[in-house]
Amino acid sequence: MKKWTLLVVFGLALFLIFPIATASAEEPISVAANSYQNEFPSQIKFKLEASSDQEITRVSLYYRMRGSAVLTYAYPKFDKGNSVSVEYVWNTQRKYIPPGVELRYYWQIENAAGTKIRTAPVSFVIEDTRFKWQNITEDNISLFWYGGDQAFGRRLVGIAQQALDKLGQDIGITVQEPVKLFIYATQRDFLGALEPKAQEWTGGRSFSSQAIIALMVEPTGEGIPWAARAIPHELSHVVTYQAIKNPYGDIPHWLDEGLAMHAEGEAELGYTRVLDRAIRQNRLISLKSLASNFPADPEQATLSYAQSQSVVEYILDQYGRDKMSELLAVFREGSTYDDALLAVFGIDVAGLDAEWRASVGAAPPPQSKTGPAPAQTRSQPAQSPQLCTGVGIGLGLGATLAAAAKVLPLVLG
Repeated sequence: MKKWTLLVVFGLALFLIFPIATASAEEPISVAANSYQNEFPSQIKFKLEASSDQEITRVSLYYRMRGSAVLTYAYPKFDKGNSVSVEYVWNTQRKYIPPGVELRYYWQIENAAGTKIRTAPVSFVIEDTRFKWQNITEDNISLFWYGGDQAFGRRLVGIAQQALDKLGQDIGITVQEPVKLFIYATQRDFLGALEPKAQEWTGGRSFSSQAIIALMVEPTGEGIPWAARAIPHELSHVVTYQAIKNPYGDIPHWLDEGLAMHAEGEAELGYTRVLDRAIRQNRLISLKSLASNFPADPEQATLSYAQSQSVVEYILDQYGRDKMSELLAVFREGSTYDDALLAVFGIDVAGLDAEWRASVGAAPPPQSKTGPAPAQTRSQPAQSPQLCTGVGIGLGLGATLAAAAKVLPLVLG
């Protein structure tokens, strides 16, 4: 098996320092063929054929996803000579990339005389070619589906548009970039579009930095109720990301998930029962603990989502839409969790926790169990600049969560 050297360069600065000629017929290096082959979901092949009056000693491939600050380059192995044939295979099972992402790439070729040329950039969209897709684009929503008729597709677009309207009305955030939704008709088809380690019960996934959502929705009447909750949930992750994206850090997990749960609508019975029981038994989780990833234990995870939604509903009821919008704006500028809440509400995380508990009739948070707040910095990005995936209803919790909570048949991500 060939081995490739992969290096990641943040930004394009290194490639702006020295001017490099673009390939043309007059250059001492000429390109006879430059192509790509999309074999989603397994791999993408890049092929190049070039010749020169001097031995070609080095060939590099540069590529990056649309909207990403990360430029990746690879040095594929090849037989040096005056004419070369080069192939680079991107194993997308090992380094996952979702359908719908726009990729831009070019080659750089160098010969023994030190001459360098760069091919013209090529852009293409990574498509899931296993299916014959239908498409409806309306305003900032592009829906792709293959199971079901036009009426089914329009119904889903309507759900998405209503969800965007609700986010604007309730939270004060609007979509900044067009969003692509890929609807898979079966669980098997859907899982085939995800990374190999995706859990079999996963029902939806958002790739917020790319404004892409993938969902499993059966093209039947039974699939619509699921879509009516899943689409708003995942759209909330994407739109919230667009509203607050910055290089300083994420918003607290309870806020992101609470907003997504609010977007779904009224809390489902399974969540309210778990929350009510935790209130009665004084087993609530501290808000500071909910700032990072939720517990893996099924009941604790369900409680985490229920609490998050309840806290977000409290903020909206007590402080209003404008204050919620202001809070997100503070996070967009870069702030620690405590500082953001103090700036907008005049209370820190512990203070909000105490206020919310009092509003639902719960005991005050035990001081000895709150623990320190998760470490926060202003200098390092909290998410990968390449691909940010939304974390929805119990990512990785599995069928155990669905069975224990009696909430959703599938798990959103």
